[in-house]
Amino acid sequence: MIAKPVQPQIRQATAQDLEACAAIFTYWIEHSVASFDDRPFEGARAQAWFDAHTSARYPLLVAVTDQVRGWGTLSPWSEKGGYARTVEISVFVAPDCRKQGVGKQLIGALLHKARQVGHRVILARVESTNVASIRAFKRAGFETVGVMHNVGFKFDRWLHIELLERQLSEA
Repeated sequence: MIAKPVQPQIRQATAQDLEACAAIFTYWIEHSVASFDDRPFEGARAQAWFDAHTSARYPLLVAVTDQVRGWGTLSPWSEKGGYARTVEISVFVAPDCRKQGVGKQLIGALLHKARQVGHRVILARVESTNVASIRAFKRAGFETVGVMHNVGFKFDRWLHIELLERQLSEA
């Protein structure tokens, strides 16, 4: 009999989670086009990112069992005031925890947080061949609103971004 994976607890990240979050992100930076970043996520850069995600409006949530299994954030879409209620969602799951529902749980928790603080629209940028992530967002009610062609370059190839949005009802 195959044991079911343990369902993680979703909570706001603490400073003790930063190293694990950075390690998960660095894995995907180095091994995929899930992020167009091209250098390890560490040091002052990782700390500044963490510090920018400590508020209720822009949280960093972690999925935790015996360790951090994934993380998700809401970030400002733009610094312009008219976009204040529009955010971008990012979700990254440890490679050994894929296809276990961790990403789905993080997306759901971030949708809930976004509604609580009055965000109106959540946007997701996903590399166009990342079918699993696109499917996960669509299952959570996101819709494709366009494709941005050749906007990224990594691993010696040009990459496209599928832009997805989720409208939230007024709080």
